[in-house]
Amino acid sequence: MTSPTEFSGLDCLSAGAMVLDADDRIRYLNPAAETLLGVSGALLVGEAAAQAFERSTELLRAIRTARSEQETVIEYELDVAVSGDSTVREADKISSEIEHQLLTHIPALSTAHVRVRPAGAALHAGHHHAPDPVAVKGELGEGVIEIIETPAGERLRFRAQRLAAATKVSVEIERPGGRVETLSLTPLAEDPSRLVSADPPAEPHEFDARLCLQASERREALAFRMVEPVEHTH
Repeated sequence: MTSPTEFSGLDCLSAGAMVLDADDRIRYLNPAAETLLGVSGALLVGEAAAQAFERSTELLRAIRTARSEQETVIEYELDVAVSGDSTVREADKISSEIEHQLLTHIPALSTAHVRVRPAGAALHAGHHHAPDPVAVKGELGEGVIEIIETPAGERLRFRAQRLAAATKVSVEIERPGGRVETLSLTPLAEDPSRLVSADPPAEPHEFDARLCLQASERREALAFRMVEPVEHTH
């Protein structure tokens, strides 16, 4: 099936995804949904879901439930394999584009977290799961701070929902013995709302830290705590 460009970001999902319009007519099925349902999405585009899946009572019930209850998916995590010679910025651009596609075309989705890794590398090498993203909010900025996987290794990323112009961003991590690990975050040229560290945060990834925002003479330090999953091992 040749997917419309606007939905191409959903092609890589291992979970089935179907896009319907306001009248429950089919606009798109991703490859996983085609395999799961045993149909060709290209042949169903424009057809009413009730007719296309008249024998699939469970599927139609799920569609009606989602419509009536406005069912919400809180978070979706996705791993994407990229070329091993991709730069951190190239990898983050890929994850940004996929996250945008997910959030745009799955209205019920509130959070999409995409991790990238070199093709052929073990999934979550060295980690079962990254720490959960942490929301921060202050006068100079607001967004989510997280540890992401890139072809060059782990990096800290700040996804800014709001950020004062010309603000310098860094993270200060409290380490044992009173040591402070400082990582500067720089904006991506193609998406200034995403700021990434050039270096990886040291292990362990459970720590108290501050997101430091500097705009001219104004400075703000937003405290947060990063917590590793229970199953994480070094």
